Amino acid sequence: PIGPKNSFQFVVLGDMHTAPDLKREAMTIVVKNMSALIETEEWKECKKRSPTIIVEVAEAIAKTAS
Repeated sequence: PIGPKNSFQFVVLGDMHTAPDLKREAMTIVVKNMSALIETEEWKECKKRSPTIIVEVAEAIAKTAS
């Protein structure tokens, strides 16, 4: 199951495999747990390899804040 510890990996997988439902579900968990996830190696690697996903995460956070 998707949880806080693996949610960011599922966002990346959903993006890679064009699985919007998986990506959306994982993104919801990422947004709720961002303060913990931002310190992980997955986040740091994604900033280097997939900056578009980082932008999508930022947009999702902004939408929940408004």
